[in-house]
Amino acid sequence: MWLRKIPLFVILTGIGALAMLMPAAHATSQNDFVTARSFFYTMILVLMVTVLLGLATFGRSPRHPAAGQLVTLVATLAILPAMLAVPFYAQMPFGSFNDAWFEMVSSITTTGFTVFDRPRLLPMSLHLWRAEVAWMGGFLMWVSAFAVFSPMNLGGFEVRARGNSAAVQGRAQVSRLTDPNERMLHYAAKLGPIYLGLTALLWLGLIMVGQAPVVGLIHAMSTVSTSGISPYNSLSAAPGGFKAEALILIFMVFAISRLTFSRGLFSDDPRNPLRDPEVQMAGLILILIPGLLFLRHFLSSFETTVGASFTGALHAVWGALFTVVSFLTTTGFEAGAWRESAAWSGLQTPGILLMALALIGGGIATTAGGIKLLRVYALVRHGEREIGRLIHPSSLGGS
Repeated sequence: MWLRKIPLFVILTGIGALAMLMPAAHATSQNDFVTARSFFYTMILVLMVTVLLGLATFGRSPRHPAAGQLVTLVATLAILPAMLAVPFYAQMPFGSFNDAWFEMVSSITTTGFTVFDRPRLLPMSLHLWRAEVAWMGGFLMWVSAFAVFSPMNLGGFEVRARGNSAAVQGRAQVSRLTDPNERMLHYAAKLGPIYLGLTALLWLGLIMVGQAPVVGLIHAMSTVSTSGISPYNSLSAAPGGFKAEALILIFMVFAISRLTFSRGLFSDDPRNPLRDPEVQMAGLILILIPGLLFLRHFLSSFETTVGASFTGALHAVWGALFTVVSFLTTTGFEAGAWRESAAWSGLQTPGILLMALALIGGGIATTAGGIKLLRVYALVRHGEREIGRLIHPSSLGGS
């Protein structure tokens, strides 16, 4: 009950401070006591600030709770990374504090972009911290989609309503009658075990296929959060090979649609996930794009010295499928066979294709934080309706 009387930003600051225990413990296990002290001392400092902020703001309620939640999310993605960047900056081999802040913003927004082109220069504890911040950021956006955006009918839920006034009114009523902090805590407790369970399951699977525990944990957290963070230059350089990629591919599917893991949270959810517009749109893309890429490589392979082969064809299919799914879910991992298929055919895949997949990828209320799949689906249906009106100008259409 007392957590509901503390502003959400203060709660998130305390969680961010406690999260520093993981890289501190890992650095201690590697006898890197300098890095461990940086995280531990920063944790104590941030916890002290959190306690003071909590005492100063306890029991205060904003005049506009809904707008306050949106402001809190913006502050979390802009101000909180400055606190999280302090231990990272202390152990960076080079660069400024702006670089460290940029890394933390990139992580907490699950973007995964980094200014370090040589990851091996960073201690493994810093890579673990980047992945952990991204993992927490993905969970925050996931919970916020249900607790903040859905009651306000934003973030793609306005498209899903499709004229369903009962669903819209019900969400608006929830927004007026329930406290925002209470909704956040409720959905965090409800979705937390699912998020943690998926991450733990993938982590164990990656360890079983040969990845080191810390490397497997980084890849598991970055896959579930769709940040694509890795301590290697590419996923193909990590141990595990095809088996690790196959496991990661399975868990990347959860970023296509929320119905793959949180079905039944809303009354307007379709009973069959295959009838979901996002799933249908993603299925069409995953059939069309890898098929065209394979056909392009296959036809060009006859003109190379390597020539067409069954093994090369399998590599081309797998490389195209994995990479397309990765960019469609905004994860950004690249399959090891992706470059092999290019060498097999002698052709390079245009980067604009992967950029387009990242632009339209991501499902509503997923860690990808995207609503583009549904909007593209809406545009397709709208175009279909307009073509129908050319044939039957006096026809009437639904929402």
